[in-house]
Amino acid sequence: MLWLILAAGGAGAQTLREAVELAWERQPAAQAQRYRLRELAARTQAANAGWPSPPAIGLSESSDRFNRNGDARAGEAELSVPLWLPGRQQRESALAGAKQHLKRDAQHSILCKLIGEVREAYWQGKR
Repeated sequence: MLWLILAAGGAGAQTLREAVELAWERQPAAQAQRYRLRELAARTQAANAGWPSPPAIGLSESSDRFNRNGDARAGEAELSVPLWLPGRQQRESALAGAKQHLKRDAQHSILCKLIGEVREAYWQGKR
């Protein structure tokens, strides 16, 4: 089946390397892996950030204008800075790094299998 794909769309491939690159571009798993690796890189970056989530500022104001109209007003300002629990940031960072390595290994495995299929298809075509 791979040979048909390469014969139909990979006619411009002059070398086995070009054939593998063309087949890799068409591989759905390769496209999905790219996005997964980007997601894991973002998770690693978030785990290495100073806060688990961004700080927030809140402002509010209230008055009695609708009830008594006595010119009573109250204002509040709030600052929220989330903090990492002890050891949590290191665990999150280690977990994200481990997942990134697993995904890269999976991508390498898929690529090796694809290279083997292209090589086999090439030798079948040579006969």
